[in-house]
Amino acid sequence: MRLWKKPRTSHPTLPAGQHYAVTWAISSQFGGMTNVLFQRSQAISRLGRHPIDILTFDYNEAYPSIRKNLERDGYLVKGLKILNMWEQFADSNRIPNLPSPTVLNADAFTPLDDSYPIKRSSATADGRTRRMRVDAETGKPLQTDYYRSNGTLYVSDRLDGLSAEGNPTRSIYFCDMNGIPIRRWNTTAQMYHAWLDAVSGRQQAYYIVDSKFSAKFMSSYRRPSAVIMHLVHGSHLAKAIDGPQSRLSSGRIGSLAKLDQYDALVFLTQEQCDDALERFQGADNFCVIPNSRPSVDANSIDFSRDPNSVVLVARLVGGKRIDHAIRAVVQARSESGLQLTLDIYGEGDDHDRLHKLVAELGAEQFVRLRGHTESIDSVFARTSMSLMTSSAEGFGLVLVESLAHGCIPITYDIKYGPSFIVTDGVDGFLIKDGDVEALAKSIIDTRNLSAQEAGTLRLNGITGVSRFTDEAIYELWVDEMRAAADRKALPSPSLSLSIVDSGVIFRSGGDTVLYAEADHISNVDSPISHFAVLINRNDGSWHRVPVSKIEERSTTTYMEFSFSTAIISNIEGEIMDAFVESRSLNTRIQTRVPFESVSGRLQVYSTKYGNLSFR
Repeated sequence: MRLWKKPRTSHPTLPAGQHYAVTWAISSQFGGMTNVLFQRSQAISRLGRHPIDILTFDYNEAYPSIRKNLERDGYLVKGLKILNMWEQFADSNRIPNLPSPTVLNADAFTPLDDSYPIKRSSATADGRTRRMRVDAETGKPLQTDYYRSNGTLYVSDRLDGLSAEGNPTRSIYFCDMNGIPIRRWNTTAQMYHAWLDAVSGRQQAYYIVDSKFSAKFMSSYRRPSAVIMHLVHGSHLAKAIDGPQSRLSSGRIGSLAKLDQYDALVFLTQEQCDDALERFQGADNFCVIPNSRPSVDANSIDFSRDPNSVVLVARLVGGKRIDHAIRAVVQARSESGLQLTLDIYGEGDDHDRLHKLVAELGAEQFVRLRGHTESIDSVFARTSMSLMTSSAEGFGLVLVESLAHGCIPITYDIKYGPSFIVTDGVDGFLIKDGDVEALAKSIIDTRNLSAQEAGTLRLNGITGVSRFTDEAIYELWVDEMRAAADRKALPSPSLSLSIVDSGVIFRSGGDTVLYAEADHISNVDSPISHFAVLINRNDGSWHRVPVSKIEERSTTTYMEFSFSTAIISNIEGEIMDAFVESRSLNTRIQTRVPFESVSGRLQVYSTKYGNLSFR
């Protein structure tokens, strides 16, 4: 793991090769993750003087109009380009240079005939069409055929095939300009990988993967020339407050299932990186690269502003807990008599509920739902205080934006981001998570600061966020790209392990110990490290701990792995499959831990006097 460090002052050169940002889809309207993707890609392209191609995989016929909108709004600038897999597949003038198959089995190629009607996606479609065959009972697609604008078939995707053993199979055929199949894939991941090969030409390339959905198939894209870096935008835990060993976020399980296969797993804060490392101990590909923003000239910031003004910028959704901010401002006005105002910028499903709450509290005159704004910098530059009341974040870029414009942030101290960005009492204030009364008090106290005291906080904030400028964060990306490429270049020695005995020891105090005795471990020149891995059979979430004791015996190697009470309490009631993981340089193997059945139902427990008993 590479710790967060302050950047250098000189700008390093971007590693040679092609550079890509990877996400599932881009539309004209998007949220924070895609905004960060564009901001980062613009910065790397500008400072590295190298084009960045943004790769997308969704079927969307509206990309021509999406590009125009993004160019108009300043997102798709010189040096950035969007490439879409389906667009390139459907190109009537050029067939992608896809890897050649060893054998093309076309036995499942059965294009749909004219009895299946043509489907068009939208009025903005580019001329491509589809035919679809669906299950009469469920309505689920059984086959979809895709046609170029000139009417020729380019992809036939059949999902209802059966293997010789009777198992369901998938057959995806790519066709030439005459509709003749020339490639076949059995999974969508194989198709995505083939397109990635065609785009890069298998030349040296660096991929920053933003989408957690895309990360699932990018983790298995193993090419000597491809450096894969997955950026984790949100919390990896369902409730981070419950600790590092608590339940993973359901949306992150797939992207973290094979996290060792990324050449780098990038976290936005050191705190989240540390929590992930406590759960996935031994990970050597973790690093910390925060989000960035353009630098701001401190001399251009006017510190004179309405001291009663408060702003909150967020999507209007439940997880942002905007009702806390509204109640805190209402309470602060009531208790202090100050003429505080709250402007809320953002859109989302909670708009009507929040509008109703404002009316119920009689706050329509001083709490205003402003909707979306394209000029958030000017909003922060004229406002005295900002609030962030989210239940969880991956970073909290809005805090950086607030500080950069001299707007004093008051934020719940949640995982992850606030304590990494804001120094309590120096450039803003950290409030106990969920404490509306404390939030209201901090609003009053900040409002009542003298002009000199408030000015000091504003200046400290502007100075402190220099570590998050595009230039500073670009340097971190360059460093980590090089480190990831170096790790990828390590040799992969052959490893094998045979376990002959295993068991479980229950230690006084709560720790549970798995022991394994191996009679064969590969003899390699490089050091070998061992870990125990528990994988949830239901959802694939997992934990990893290092060997806590290793002992060379006459003919075997004895190993112990200790699982803390935090781990055991969080897996109670689940079926967890146990493995011993052995690794050396770039080789990792997992060996299932054998265990013969135990007769009886004997349980170990602690008596009320703290003694060991069985029952």
